[in-house]
Amino acid sequence: MRHIFHHHHHHHRFHPGPEGRRGGGSPFRRDGEPRFSERRFMRGRKLSAEGMQLLILSLIAEQPRHGYEIIRAVEELSQGLYVPSPGVIYPALSYLEDAGLAEAQTDGNRRSYSPTEAGRAHLADAQEAVEALRSAIGRAGDRFDEMRRSEGDDGRHKQPFSEMRMALRAALFDLREAPPEVQERAGEILRRTVAELRGLQGKD
Repeated sequence: MRHIFHHHHHHHRFHPGPEGRRGGGSPFRRDGEPRFSERRFMRGRKLSAEGMQLLILSLIAEQPRHGYEIIRAVEELSQGLYVPSPGVIYPALSYLEDAGLAEAQTDGNRRSYSPTEAGRAHLADAQEAVEALRSAIGRAGDRFDEMRRSEGDDGRHKQPFSEMRMALRAALFDLREAPPEVQERAGEILRRTVAELRGLQGKD
């Protein structure tokens, strides 16, 4: 398997929270065995930057996706165990694009990503690593869901807020390079929305 992924300075933990700032690495250990296991994820172990890039590449190979859709796909794959932030997803997408493994189509303020021919070739070469990674994430998600249900919390009462938080974060990230007048309008919308939400609680 060719190892052409960039080792930028991010690790990605399979739980909400700040990502680490150092490292990278191959999807396989030196003995050739996959690094990925559901036990590592359940113990909060890290996924390398290369592993995250590989996961994203496999997701956009299924269908073109923009950043928010990738976040949702990872959340669904892990059954809510891991919800990556835009600050994790977009740098990885930028690297895949710079490396010639992914390409983007612009639709308004959104960019929808899909693999290039080189990206699909790399996925074919890395099929074993992709399967190991996604299988481990899926099993970790199954265990997480089982634990959550055993504690009497299926998470449904939190889902609307979780989805809105992710959508808001992704929308704001997409506006980071918008013209000043667009950003000002977005700020006005946010201020008005905050005021209305506080009004629901009788606060001003």
